Order: sequence, then C-alpha cells, then structure tokens
Amino acid sequence: MPSSPAATRPTAATGRDRRSFGFWCRLNPRPGHMDDAHAHADLEWNYLIQGSMRYHTGGRELVLPARRLLLFWAGLPHRSHHPSRDAEMVVGVLPLAQFLAWGLDRSALDRLLSGTFLLGPVDGYGDDERLLRRWCGDLAGGDPRRRAVVLLELRSRFARLLATEAEPAVTTIPSPAVAGLLDRLVAGHRSRVSVEAAARSAGMNAKYAYTAVRRHTGFTPRGFLEAFRVAQAQRRLIAGDSVAQAASVAGFASARTFHTAFLAQVGTSPAAWRRAVVQPAAET
Repeated sequence: MPSSPAATRPTAATGRDRRSFGFWCRLNPRPGHMDDAHAHADLEWNYLIQGSMRYHTGGRELVLPARRLLLFWAGLPHRSHHPSRDAEMVVGVLPLAQFLAWGLDRSALDRLLSGTFLLGPVDGYGDDERLLRRWCGDLAGGDPRRRAVVLLELRSRFARLLATEAEPAVTTIPSPAVAGLLDRLVAGHRSRVSVEAAARSAGMNAKYAYTAVRRHTGFTPRGFLEAFRVAQAQRRLIAGDSVAQAASVAGFASARTFHTAFLAQVGTSPAAWRRAVVQPAAET
C-alpha cells in the first residue's frame, strides 16, 4: 500500500494510465477542480461531508449529494469539478481485484461496471462519516493489523450497501451533442464504429467533435472509445471470457491492437491482468 495517495495518483497528462491507485482513504478538506478526466482500475468511494461538488463522466453530470456514500467503478473516464468553498469530503479507493475477491452481489457489480453511480442512504444511519474517518486514520498509520480490520469493515459495509440500500444516482446531460456522440460510440463499440461516422450521426463535424469531447471528458473521441473498449474487455475477462473472446466482444480489430491498448492503459498484458484478478477472486 502506498504511504500517501499522491504516490500513486497520476497527473492529468497521464490520463491513459488506468492502473490501480492502490488501497487508501483520506479526508480532503478542500477538494480540487479536475480539468481532465482520468481512469484507474479501482472501486472508488466518496462521501461529501458538507458543501457541493459535481462529477462528470460520459457526457453526463452528477451533482454529488452531501452525506450519502457514493460508490463507482473508476475504470471509466471521470472527473470532479466546481467544488464549493465549504466542500469537505472523504475519498477512498480499493483495487478491483480485492473487490472481486469478496464475492459480493453480482448484479450490483454489473451495474457498477456499466458506469452506474450507486448511492447509499442519507447519513448511512448515522454511521458512515464516523466509519470513514476511522478508516482513514487507521490506514494512515500503516499498521497492517488495522489495515486488515479496515478491509473487513469495508467488506461488510459494501455488502450491505449493494444488497439492500444502493440506488442509482440521477444524472443530467449538460451537453446533449457530446452525450449523443458518446452514446453512439458506446452503442457501436462492438461493430468498430468510426468516430467520424458517429460524429456525423450526432450532427457534428469531426473537428468540433474532437474539441467538444476533449472539453467535456478530458479524452479525445478515439481516446474515450478506446478507454471504453478496454473497460468492457476487463469486464468480460472478469466474467470468465478468454483474452480472444474479450477482445472481440469489446470491438478490437485484432489481438495485437487489443494487447497494445490494454498494455498502454492498464500497464500489463490482458493475460497477466486476468491471472492476477480473476484467479484470486475465484479461489476466495
């Protein structure tokens, strides 16, 4: 585990890097504005203690409600922005491999890996803020015994959230044109849709599409499509598909292009990632 979040958090310029940030939790009394989207191979949880903040992903926007635990898969490009001056929040990440090893509610996992933000109840029955502050303190101390206890408590809290409490967060569409283009890219990712064709279908020229999508997601249209395809390939590898099957379902034209994109974004080959993530989960 890294000694601090900064040790594993990539800068905006490395937005293609989707490797895990590790396992950590921290209180962020002054959350910042992210100009660029990023993605990483973790489950992320946020808890806004007070104030306001927005999340942007896939051309859609979520107004993060205060005092509700938010859980989402950080493998899809996302960014937080425009925090209020009084915003205070807790942020934590857990590697996807660890989450899978817990064997929690499969339907909820499918929703998360499809890009759904899941919200817990207001105040979490009065326990969430207290738990989150304690987890951050325990992890900051570096004691492996406390780390093990935090993992047990996290598993219990997430199991309850996913099985009985979670509801999808309501999102808005600040740019219908961008959302329409991204929807077309997502819908056509298996048929190897071209960015130019999707832009024309959305009523945009290619140059404007590049600028607009970059502004709203932090990715170029091709970068977003590639990130989505890699995310879907990871999802299929988790479900038990072979590397070749995952590449085909995700829309990659060849095993070589899949391997190159996966290595660039995840930092390892699809086969090595599958062994590291799927087999430990199956054995637990």
